[in-house]
Amino acid sequence: MKQLVSDLKENTAVASYFVLAEKKSIMAKQDGVNYWFEMILSDKTGRIPARFWGDNNFAKIAELFDSLSINSVVFVEGRVSNYRGLYISVNTNNKLHAATEYDEADLKMVSDIDITQLKSKFIVEIESIQNTPLKSLLNLFFKDKAFLEKFTTWPAAKFHHHAYQSGLLEHVLIMINISKTICQSYPSLDADLIKTGCILHDIGKIAQYEPGLSTTETPDGKSMGHISLGVIMVTEKIKKLRNDGMQFNNDLERQILHIILSHHGRLKYGSPVIPQTPEAWAVHLVDMCDAFVNHEVKKPGVARQDGR
Repeated sequence: MKQLVSDLKENTAVASYFVLAEKKSIMAKQDGVNYWFEMILSDKTGRIPARFWGDNNFAKIAELFDSLSINSVVFVEGRVSNYRGLYISVNTNNKLHAATEYDEADLKMVSDIDITQLKSKFIVEIESIQNTPLKSLLNLFFKDKAFLEKFTTWPAAKFHHHAYQSGLLEHVLIMINISKTICQSYPSLDADLIKTGCILHDIGKIAQYEPGLSTTETPDGKSMGHISLGVIMVTEKIKKLRNDGMQFNNDLERQILHIILSHHGRLKYGSPVIPQTPEAWAVHLVDMCDAFVNHEVKKPGVARQDGR
């Protein structure tokens, strides 16, 4: 029977399969004689570190290390320990190898909302936009069936929030719902611009992430990040609209790009600029609100010490 990350507590004996989401380089232990390495394991309920404590046979440990491929399924035997957080402790007497039998449904995080329902709501939201250039911009992205399929199945993150299949779509729709309340309270806001900002703020994550049993970053994602990638993608679409004869004015382009660039809210959080318009502030705040609440409700991160 599969042991889930969310069920692991201190001193629990572990003998189960997980996705090898990450692995770190082999290190010498403090004694300077023996070696160890750390992994990040995941399943549909979250992630947890695992540490393999080896002996002084570096060649043997290196052989084991090289046999374990990132984004593959591994069988792990050990015990849950606690040192600055829970982790699975694995030693040379425990089993650690590629898994041959497993149920993929136990491993991949997915949205608990029906994807067909989400997709239908998403299309309705685009159709409701009255601003012709903004609606045309969105249609240029989402009338492309292959791109729509990606967008509706992509995770929003590796592990912090909405880090599961269709998480990006779920995140966008919740942001739109929250923003509607704000726009009702402040009718002077440009509701179409805010909705478009909600939809496009994380569009670069389509190029940043590569989903699988666990989510990995693409070379472009590692080197540029989703904010830069999103600006590039949106700028290219606006250029195409203009080449096709649409009057997409510079101020509107500046406003939508500003929302993408500023949606993290602070320079230290990765935005090159802070929000400077009411619409940009609205998108940033609803983004932050949903991200934090989702993380707390669904706990997609590392296993908690209390097992919850």
